[in-house]
Amino acid sequence: MENFRVWHHHRWGYYGYETSRMTLQGFTHRGDVSALTNVHENVTALHLVDYLQRQTVIRGADIQGATTGIVAPVNADVRGATGPDAGHTLVVDSFIGAVSGVEVYAPSSTNGADNLSP
Repeated sequence: MENFRVWHHHRWGYYGYETSRMTLQGFTHRGDVSALTNVHENVTALHLVDYLQRQTVIRGADIQGATTGIVAPVNADVRGATGPDAGHTLVVDSFIGAVSGVEVYAPSSTNGADNLSP
């Protein structure tokens, strides 16, 4: 995905459904800074947490005015993948101006833990 822009949204600028080898190139986020003090808002630029993300690359992002810049995936999908960066999410040459830059949670699943990667 190239040069995706989002501004003054509610909740998530980009909600990451399951992807494989996706690159977000030049993602730009501009949030309404007055919403950052609103307890009913939680403005997140890139929400990648709920679904499996395989080898996601975020390159040249410019994130400003968010409560959270990036919520990282909770699972590293390495099934059938090889190499030192299999399952990793990479953030390269990016600016994150947010209250919380990157949030990382423990691996979890909505359907139990039977198919989680090691």
